[in-house]
Amino acid sequence: MRLPAPLMIVLVTLTSAPSCQRPGSPPRLLPDDHALAPAASAELRAACALAEHRCSRCHPIDRVLLVDVATPRQWQDQVTRMRRLAGSSISPGDGDAIVRCLVYRSFGPAGLAALEPGGSGASSP
Repeated sequence: MRLPAPLMIVLVTLTSAPSCQRPGSPPRLLPDDHALAPAASAELRAACALAEHRCSRCHPIDRVLLVDVATPRQWQDQVTRMRRLAGSSISPGDGDAIVRCLVYRSFGPAGLAALEPGGSGASSP
């Protein structure tokens, strides 16, 4: 039995493409060995678990880990853009939680303070 050419191309691509995931368990946004993990609240851990779940629906978590942002506001902009994509299933509330996780991971508690009303939103690492 001979497969149609388009199907053969898809099969070859899927079976020969290198994996974006590290060997073993997939990467996490706030792994236990991350410098900020011990101080993370249960709320932040839940926000990061939500971010892992929602973001990995469309792309590998490695891609999120590699995003280069200079301010907490840039994370807000990125998550808002992703949330607005058709099929993202990220609600505004989920988006806020995801932003908190990503800002904490990138900037620590000072970044979270910048997200609060009256915060600068431009905290740097």
